[in-house]
Amino acid sequence: MPKCKRCGVVGTAQGWGRYARNGRLKVLCPCCDQQVDPRNAAAKAAGYPHWSNTPEYKRLQREAEAAKQGRELEEYVPQAERNRRGRMLQVERLADRIRARWAAEWLRPFRNQLYHADPQFREEVKAKSREMYWAQLSRSRQKTAHYKRTHPDRVEIHHARRAQRIADTSDGSLTVSAIRTLKRRTTRCAYCDAVMFSSDKVTDHMIPLCRGGEHSLRNLVICCRHCNARKASLTYEEWVDRIEPEHRSRVVALYELRYGIPLEATA
Repeated sequence: MPKCKRCGVVGTAQGWGRYARNGRLKVLCPCCDQQVDPRNAAAKAAGYPHWSNTPEYKRLQREAEAAKQGRELEEYVPQAERNRRGRMLQVERLADRIRARWAAEWLRPFRNQLYHADPQFREEVKAKSREMYWAQLSRSRQKTAHYKRTHPDRVEIHHARRAQRIADTSDGSLTVSAIRTLKRRTTRCAYCDAVMFSSDKVTDHMIPLCRGGEHSLRNLVICCRHCNARKASLTYEEWVDRIEPEHRSRVVALYELRYGIPLEATA
């Protein structure tokens, strides 16, 4: 005897509906079948093959399952409304970025004045810049390596210019043996005072060659690769202003020891 899947009533096969496609008995009693038929017609009009394929039916199923488990579902929001909210959220984010850019442009003169007038604010900006540098270090190295691979002609021009500057500014004191001896005797970085291994030791011109520095023992120090990459082509004053505060006194003292004149630092 068939049993209705919806209301649970048990009846006889006589008078029970059958599916037109296969002739099997329906899972719903005649009463429930009459209630569902209009929904099937509405579902087909909306483009769904059956009422059970519609989002409303699935929502009712989720609510019934949640009620059995004692859970509460969030308020149902139609897909069209969710799409509208998503588009509005994108517009709000875009507007926030535009307002932030306008605010940054408007505040830039005042931030520059504050940067030079307030030492505490200046140190906060530098600390944030150092944090961003260490966070993006690996990506920056990958970009540099990719640039060198894709532009070998520019790398050759750079090396040729550097060789010419060395030849023009060299006083003859920097020989290969002198540099080897200096590396062997140096165990700590001249800038950050970190302990260095042989593979970490690199030479650095205190006053860069591109800024008018000379290729001599007085202008050369042994430092770690990190400090060498961070210093790059900065002047010594700019480097003192950018390095961590705990290392500045030692870096300034190094310059005064080498050149015998006080350093006009910007810090």
